[in-house]
Amino acid sequence: TCSDEQDCSKKLLAKDVCVAEITCAKQAKNFLKALEKGDENDIGKKYEEMVKCTMEFKEKGEKLFV
Repeated sequence: TCSDEQDCSKKLLAKDVCVAEITCAKQAKNFLKALEKGDENDIGKKYEEMVKCTMEFKEKGEKLFV
């Protein structure tokens, strides 16, 4: 449960990073490095790469059970 929109965004980000650390470690590491540097453009790019990787992992996994 979220207390407000910002809280929900933080929780979603935490979940995305948690999943990516297991399924897409390289992309998660790159995102966290960008976050530490504070470069907004790089943060967005690395976040998109991380989420794309986790989505591809999910899609490949789902094909195993079809």
